[in-house]
Amino acid sequence: MGVMKEEKTDGKCMNIAMELGTEKVLGMWWCTCTDTFTYKLSPKHERELIEGRRKPTKREVLRTLMAVFDPLGLISNFLIYLKVLFQEIWRCGIGWDDEIPEGLRVKWEKWLDILPKVQDISIPRCYRSRTKLSSETDIQLHTFVDASLSGYAAVVYLRFEQGSTVECNIVGAKTRVAPLKFVSVPRLELQAAVIGVRLADRITKSLSVKAHQRFFWSDSRDVLCWIRSDHRRYSQFVAFRISEILETTHVVDWGYKQSRENVADDATKWQGDPDLTKNSRWFKGPEFLWQCQDTWPPNPYRDGETNEELKAHQFYHQVEPAPVMNVLGFSSWQRLLRVTATIYRAAHNFKSHPNGTERMTGPLSDKELQQATIYLYSLAQADSFSDEIAVLSMETDTKMLPKSSSIYTLNPFLDERKILRMHGRISASEYASMDAKNPIILPKDHHVTWLIVRNHHERYHHQNHVTVVNELRQTFRIPKIRQLFQRVKTSCQRCKNEKAIPRPPPMGDLPEARLAAFTRPFSFIGIDYFGPLVVVIGRRTEKRWGVLITCLTTRAVHIEIAHSLNASSCIMALRNFMARRDVPRKIYSDRGTNFTAASKEIIAANKELKEALKKMDQEEVMQNIISTETEWTFLPPASPHMGGAWERLIQSVKKNLAAMKPGRNPTDETLRNTLTEIENIINSRPRTHVPVEDPDAPVLTPNHFLLGSSSGLKPATAWDDSALVLRRSWCASQVEANIFWRRWMRDYLPDLTKRTRWYNEVKPIQVGDVVVVVDPGLPRNCWPMGRIISVNRSKDDQVRSAAVQTLAGIYERPATKLAVMEVRRDEEVSHRLGVPGGECYDPSVGATHLTI
Repeated sequence: MGVMKEEKTDGKCMNIAMELGTEKVLGMWWCTCTDTFTYKLSPKHERELIEGRRKPTKREVLRTLMAVFDPLGLISNFLIYLKVLFQEIWRCGIGWDDEIPEGLRVKWEKWLDILPKVQDISIPRCYRSRTKLSSETDIQLHTFVDASLSGYAAVVYLRFEQGSTVECNIVGAKTRVAPLKFVSVPRLELQAAVIGVRLADRITKSLSVKAHQRFFWSDSRDVLCWIRSDHRRYSQFVAFRISEILETTHVVDWGYKQSRENVADDATKWQGDPDLTKNSRWFKGPEFLWQCQDTWPPNPYRDGETNEELKAHQFYHQVEPAPVMNVLGFSSWQRLLRVTATIYRAAHNFKSHPNGTERMTGPLSDKELQQATIYLYSLAQADSFSDEIAVLSMETDTKMLPKSSSIYTLNPFLDERKILRMHGRISASEYASMDAKNPIILPKDHHVTWLIVRNHHERYHHQNHVTVVNELRQTFRIPKIRQLFQRVKTSCQRCKNEKAIPRPPPMGDLPEARLAAFTRPFSFIGIDYFGPLVVVIGRRTEKRWGVLITCLTTRAVHIEIAHSLNASSCIMALRNFMARRDVPRKIYSDRGTNFTAASKEIIAANKELKEALKKMDQEEVMQNIISTETEWTFLPPASPHMGGAWERLIQSVKKNLAAMKPGRNPTDETLRNTLTEIENIINSRPRTHVPVEDPDAPVLTPNHFLLGSSSGLKPATAWDDSALVLRRSWCASQVEANIFWRRWMRDYLPDLTKRTRWYNEVKPIQVGDVVVVVDPGLPRNCWPMGRIISVNRSKDDQVRSAAVQTLAGIYERPATKLAVMEVRRDEEVSHRLGVPGGECYDPSVGATHLTI
């Protein structure tokens, strides 16, 4: 501790010295010439604002308050007035850039009138100015505490007494504004005593000299009664704070001083014109400290008792059978929270002043939402932990929960808002939040908990499941939280929709066309187009399309060339095929417009021909036409897997075409020759394995049924045109054909018995199911949604395709392109929510809604 000599200077010399020798040390201004602390206003402030020529905004009031740097609280008796004023501005609910109300401007100007005096304050840095310390010097630390409805304060002084010489100076002060929520004056006085003890303890540890005695002065009889009596008899608020006070002080250290002698009263009861001179009692201490201790006035306080904050020895516990709000009627946490906050606002407005000055309007504030959140937490805890809360609310010394309680191991306690929390083990962490140190306990089976977990699940976009669980654990303690989150994720409709995939029925039996042995090749055919193929005609190029026709029984192919994709070109290709391969009994194809149009034209032509022959009485010819009439079967839309017999052969044609394609575009003649060669190559492919009993026997190919051998070469015979030779040749060809068919049945047909995919039985698609139509050409979130209106069953009673009603119309799609969504049924909704519910689907919007 330093010593400063007395210097007599006039005001002008002092100002010159301050201007010449003022330095900024740790944010404070230090005049090196006089060894004093001073204060300066920031030059950033607008002059009109400081001089009071215009009203400040909420932001400017706060900026002015924070501009005066006073870490030791030496002028806190002056600054606390502006803190209280700012709290009143905050209660008004205005924005940061809105001007303060006219009623508060008077208080603002009153504070501005005194602000210039702050620059004249000069506080000695040294606590003594006359003599040096000696072993005979008695050093005392005096702490004064006081409180009012506006705030509470504590101020600490050092008193030096050596012989008849007494000196006293301020060391530091601490002020706090009263909370926004109403707190009684005795509790505020107790809070002042707590911050006074903390401030004195911190100053004692910081000083290089040791105080021989410590005194604490208060004008609150209730606080002194609490300190001198058994604090366990009082409420938790009082008991905890008295316990902290007695940890660092003794009962004999506390004394009573009336308000007129309590210096802290200057900060809590601001009169509007505080004494900021260097000899004021705020800086030098009260008058009795400058006198000898023997002459101090006697302590008028006598030990006694107070009934303030006594524990209630009896309590009444009642469980409400039903809450005011039925949380089971909500499926969204945000909606429940806002409805609860709106009810609180309505209750507040009903109780407000008749002139409407206290009514709350506009969007819901954070304070209202926080109040609603606390209510919902307490509601969930009261429903599940009512007995535990009743035990913890008892004002007794022991609050032991029974071991049968489900939260016994969590060591629960009630916070100041009566919310049940868990005593954590990480309270020493400087970076963890209050919720992380003492998380809120929520029951795992309550609907409020379900909505909170679901809200976190939706906030993270139905992804990042580990992160969601970790975020929940930062705030809440929910037993078996992972199991609860898994149930929430499983019941989430959006997650069900995103995970929905088609579940096709087991692979069906092969149609008759694939198993028609001993029939003429190309009796049952499948037809499809491939291309376009570019050809050169003179100096121009044109497009051509390949028409692949395959025999579904022998798997032989026939390739024609179409000049366009219209129905006329399709009919000409079919007629060219029929001229060489005869009329097929059944044609399979997809629903291409050229195929459907060709089918209609063929049906119409046959009908006209029948009518013409009927008029000509050509019954025999008409019967032959009917017996040879072709049946055309179309596959469901978007089901290429049903036409795999020719889709796979088109791939083989394209591969051979790519391998044989010359360096430039071919002519029509070259293209026809190329496709014919490819046709022969594909028809020469083996359909069976090499026979085990006869390795030299040829492998069965489609050409064996068309040409008699794999390459088409005929066996050498004598040039004899007699009828006997021809008859024998025909018989031989029939015998060879039968041999090929028997080998087809023996070696090829067993390979068709095995199912290559879709083995298991699945639940068939039903009328009324909500489905997503899979479209590989679109992103998943763009797939159309609809409802099944009819199903098509195959011979084995399996649903292979269905009609879907969507926003764009009715589509027929195979089961492999329909993903059934698991929409919650009425029974499940009613069972979980406990209220009548239902499910409705509106195809016009393409979504499922849950109506409660």
